Amino acid sequence: TPSMLLTILSALVLTLGADAARPDGTIACDPALRPVEITTAGTVISTPGYDGTNPYPADQTCEYRIVGQAGLNALVSFSSFFLEECIDCNCDRLEVYSGQDDTGTLVGRYCGNQDTLSVAGGQDAFLRFVSDASSSGTGFQGTVGFGDSACSGGQIYTGFNGTFNSPNFPNTYPNDAVCSWTFIPPSADYRVEISFNSFDLEDSCTGFGTIYDYVDMIGGDGNRLGRWWGAGPSDPEFKFTNYAGDDRVVVEFTSDFTIGSGGFSANWQFVPI
Repeated sequence: TPSMLLTILSALVLTLGADAARPDGTIACDPALRPVEITTAGTVISTPGYDGTNPYPADQTCEYRIVGQAGLNALVSFSSFFLEECIDCNCDRLEVYSGQDDTGTLVGRYCGNQDTLSVAGGQDAFLRFVSDASSSGTGFQGTVGFGDSACSGGQIYTGFNGTFNSPNFPNTYPNDAVCSWTFIPPSADYRVEISFNSFDLEDSCTGFGTIYDYVDMIGGDGNRLGRWWGAGPSDPEFKFTNYAGDDRVVVEFTSDFTIGSGGFSANWQFVPI
């Protein structure tokens, strides 16, 4: 009857609407519904069927579009991240673009087992998870957030040179800070050179091998290129240049819950390879 047909159609629309709004790693993999659009901080995204133990399915493509607000950066902080690892992350991977689709700047491709991983895409971010037909990891789970600084959403640099520094520099940086700066060269013919003019972090506890506050340099594949703490290297000018062919670098600063220091200030530029 017409009334019964209307009831069935209404139920179908409600069901599809609810599914399309569920960024649960399943609807995001449906070619008819992806990418799932996310506008709310605190939204959790994951690989399909994620439970932290069992492998994710093969031959998947899942997409998320994170839409921010003017002046805020989109950020995803992963509590767990374990994808199949291979050279250049050409097997299973998470691709992150700045913008609302894959025509934006590629921020990074991530795979392997990452202890801690946070990615920022600018005001908007587009994420694509791809799995191939072979072995799998346990997947990932992350939480979406939005922020307005390097320590709340991350900052992305695509010009040719500039400066950056720890929060409150030259005064003491705050406790429990996690800040990130992403440097994306204009083409594959350039790499980033970072020169620290000042570097003063809480020193490590030598006797126990504990590092409290530190700066990490991370390549576009998520692998750590270096970690520094305390007064940094003894060179008067502490300079870091990433490897040729590594087309981006992320600088991450982390401080613990107590005892800050003066922090750091740095110049950066893109130089020809």
